[in-house]
Amino acid sequence: MSEKPQHTPEPWQVVRTGTRVEIMANGLLHPIAHVHHRGRSCGVNYRLPAEANAARIVQAVNSHDALVEACRFVKGFLNRLEDGSTEDDPLYVMRRKVHAPLHEKLDIALEAAKLQPPKIREKGAVGEKP
Repeated sequence: MSEKPQHTPEPWQVVRTGTRVEIMANGLLHPIAHVHHRGRSCGVNYRLPAEANAARIVQAVNSHDALVEACRFVKGFLNRLEDGSTEDDPLYVMRRKVHAPLHEKLDIALEAAKLQPPKIREKGAVGEKP
């Protein structure tokens, strides 16, 4: 059985090198990824979206584990508040009504945070839509 590949440890950072925008990790000599841009066209500087996209990727990667931990903590806290509650408890109905949307949002976030194998599509013919 093959082991699950591990990603490059955090923290990651955005680095400008000449005309390229790269995502780097501390201690690595080679970039994790290049975020391409096409220079300037019709007065639009395409480097700015490339830098913003790289910054967004780095922000998501560097905050992922802490956000998952916070969601799990809040979910556990809500579960402990609900433990031992019965329908005779005057706060039971209120807790269930208030906690249900919180549980739903936390469940959605935790499901989305599960590391799934990426769906990598092959680059098609020029003009083919993804």
